[in-house]
Amino acid sequence: MKKLLLIDGHSLLFQMYYGMPNKIKNKDGNYIEGIIGFLGALRKIIGLISPDYIHLVFDGETNNPNKILDSNYKANRVDYSKEEAENNPFFQLPYIYDCLNKLNFSFEESVACECDDVIAGIVKKYQNDYKIIICSKDSDFFQLINDNVEVFRYAGKNSVFWTKSYFIEKYQFEPKLLVTYKSLTGDQSDNVKGLLGVGPKTATKIIKDYGDLNNLYDNLDKIESIKLKDQILENKDRLFTNHQIINLMNVDPYELDFKKLDVYIGDYQTIDVLLKLGIGY
Repeated sequence: MKKLLLIDGHSLLFQMYYGMPNKIKNKDGNYIEGIIGFLGALRKIIGLISPDYIHLVFDGETNNPNKILDSNYKANRVDYSKEEAENNPFFQLPYIYDCLNKLNFSFEESVACECDDVIAGIVKKYQNDYKIIICSKDSDFFQLINDNVEVFRYAGKNSVFWTKSYFIEKYQFEPKLLVTYKSLTGDQSDNVKGLLGVGPKTATKIIKDYGDLNNLYDNLDKIESIKLKDQILENKDRLFTNHQIINLMNVDPYELDFKKLDVYIGDYQTIDVLLKLGIGY
């Protein structure tokens, strides 16, 4: 079975931008440390996975549909429109696009939805035909893990492939139930609020006992803790809103043009790409 590597572009950009030990300027005075980190990591990721096809997805500048469900969604994120170039990874993004074009990589910006939804739609369309590896630090992708889908968390020598068996070992339940788990505990990174006092241990027990949210509410009378039962009952709307925001499994299938996904050929040296585009030192 051929391998399809899907890369969450913004996740990799932020990881490498903030992971670089120093600020680096080129001869024109432009900051390029994020570009160097991104291209270097991309090269290593390809070497570790050896994919047949590669596609990168970046978040576009579009209104987030999840904001309609919850106005506080991602309200905790930095507003980079107010940041100067020195502290703004997005200033380096156009140069990254130039490099990807030069190297013949297939990539896109999401338009009507988030990058997560695009990647999930691709998974839904092709998960039975390809071995799919999603490269991202975003744990929301764990819900998509199955026998043909893995999540790769790049960290150099400490990189980890989250397979189905590895996920179950860590969480003690099936990947598809991660949506229920996060609905209960909340997700601090996205500013999604869960139930007060419900942490990983309690959420895991609830899932082991009742499974998904629908089954939980069908069996509320079996919960012994009156406090927990009241919490779940009083916050039904919040829990199902959380579920709708976090859930990536109901997105529409997303079709790719595979003729454009295998145009990348061979290895590259980051500095050579930068110099050829006039971005280097």
